[in-house]
Amino acid sequence: MNAVATPTRRPASRIAPLAGILLGASCALAPFVASAVVPVGSLVNQTIRLDGTPLGSAIANRSSVPSVVYDAAGATWHMWVQVADETGSTGPDFYPLRIGSYRHATSADGVNFSTAATLSFTGTPFAATIYGSTYGEPPWVYPKASIWNGRYTLGLWTINDFFSGTPYPGVFGDYNYNISLNDIGPAPGNAVLTHLGPVGAVPLNGIYGQTAGHFGIVNGAMYYDNNSALGRAALSDNGSVVFPAAFGTGPWQVTAVNAAVASPVAGLGIPDCSQVGGAYLHNSARVIDNGDGTLGFFFTIRNCDGTRRDFQVYYMESADDGATWGTPVGIFAAAPTIGGNALFTGVTLADVAIINGQRIVYFNAFDAAGNLIVGALPPRVASESVPVPALPPAGLALMGALLASAAAYALRRRARTLR
Repeated sequence: MNAVATPTRRPASRIAPLAGILLGASCALAPFVASAVVPVGSLVNQTIRLDGTPLGSAIANRSSVPSVVYDAAGATWHMWVQVADETGSTGPDFYPLRIGSYRHATSADGVNFSTAATLSFTGTPFAATIYGSTYGEPPWVYPKASIWNGRYTLGLWTINDFFSGTPYPGVFGDYNYNISLNDIGPAPGNAVLTHLGPVGAVPLNGIYGQTAGHFGIVNGAMYYDNNSALGRAALSDNGSVVFPAAFGTGPWQVTAVNAAVASPVAGLGIPDCSQVGGAYLHNSARVIDNGDGTLGFFFTIRNCDGTRRDFQVYYMESADDGATWGTPVGIFAAAPTIGGNALFTGVTLADVAIINGQRIVYFNAFDAAGNLIVGALPPRVASESVPVPALPPAGLALMGALLASAAAYALRRRARTLR
């Protein structure tokens, strides 16, 4: 009968408790990285849905560029999304794009949204002609929700009047090719908006007629497409005003000074649309506060004939509150997928939301069957991400002393064992 070797019972090492203390110290005291890094875009993304239906062509093409915000206080994702399309290229064909075409929706996971309400305005701001808009309520596209002056604000953009033949500013008046702001309130769930009117003129330097998309509001400054440059304008809230009937006269409740602060397309080494092979900045982009003293700008580009150009979302960063910007870089290492589907013809940014310091990129593209779909990869459980406290200088010294003591103790133990 073979003898069974009895394992030697060694005394419990006193290094183990000390190592545990050190490990605990290193986790509890690990510093939070206080500088933004270029985000890495997920190549595997989930299909974003509204009431069980994929956003995009299954609902309306305009639903492919929703605005998404995560409300940490309520642990809820909020989305503002358009569920109708224009029906042609004449004036009445754009009637479906008014405020009633928007839905406010909520989600627990940032993927599956449920309609909460249809948007509307307080009162009837367009019962009479205001700001020279003989069209009545103009069409609104490319929504972007932001926090401004401690309140949620929905920015909407109006197209250029290309169809009426009316001299500038056409039938849209001050709304023509301009951004309008609408107050949601201190909480994102309100669906009855207070219309603040179009962003108005500062003498010789107005916003209206200069923009091609709203990119959000950060630290009191509005960002937008300034004819394919990145525009930045500090907003002024002048208080409630009586909306005028005429174009260009004011008063405006919100005014801003128009200024271009970066050239994203040129930064990529691509010519503008005055040259062969040129491109332009797409209307849907987003500027965010990275939470570390820097701002981030996410955007996509289009060929000058309007076709999609590539499978890339680009990122630029500013360390001086948006006054100057770095060189753009792509966030995708390869072509991304949505819901397991390979994508075709290129991507377009929808929005970027922030949850627990993570930047979640929502974008749209066509699948092989020609369906326009929207994808993103929000974290599975928002509450799982716990901020780690920073390590103070005294903590660093303590940790160093503990590590040195542990090393010395381990050497003494090894020396005794060898003897």
